[in-house]
Amino acid sequence: MDPSTRVRISALAFVLLRSILFRSFPNTLETLRTPEQFEALGAFVEPAKVFENIRISADPKEHVRWLRTDIELEFSHLCLHNMNRGQAEFTEDFGREVLPAVA
Repeated sequence: MDPSTRVRISALAFVLLRSILFRSFPNTLETLRTPEQFEALGAFVEPAKVFENIRISADPKEHVRWLRTDIELEFSHLCLHNMNRGQAEFTEDFGREVLPAVA
């Protein structure tokens, strides 16, 4: 993935998914009452941590590698999520490039 695409995807993922990384702050989530408090906690999450904990890529070949590894590990279910609003493009790309390679 080229660096500019990685930066753009990382920024989007950080905004949308940084709360997943809040598990790094045990016993904190139950104390948050407002969106502002969630935003404040988000300031302590490093954007680089998003890529350490969540698979994010615009490269179909990278998804094929990840999914093949999961299949080799005998996962019974694989859940994929598109991070952008281009659902039709995501479905077409995966149907054309990723799923046939792992089927």
